[in-house]
Amino acid sequence: PSFDQYKEKFEFTKRFIKESLRLKTPAPVLPRKVAKTVKLGDLKLFKNNKVMLHFHALNTDEDIWGKDAEEF
Repeated sequence: PSFDQYKEKFEFTKRFIKESLRLKTPAPVLPRKVAKTVKLGDLKLFKNNKVMLHFHALNTDEDIWGKDAEEF
């Protein structure tokens, strides 16, 4: 049988994996260097500044995910 015949059956597995990675990300932070000066709301990021993207904080933010952000 081909994968196409079974892919709908893998929907639960796909969601389980995505939720697991959201809560227990293998890369909790990612350092980046700003490529060009940009303004994000009231924040101004200057070219060549270093920033850290904190995925755990983003992936458990109640403003994004709701009050149960840390629940599986």
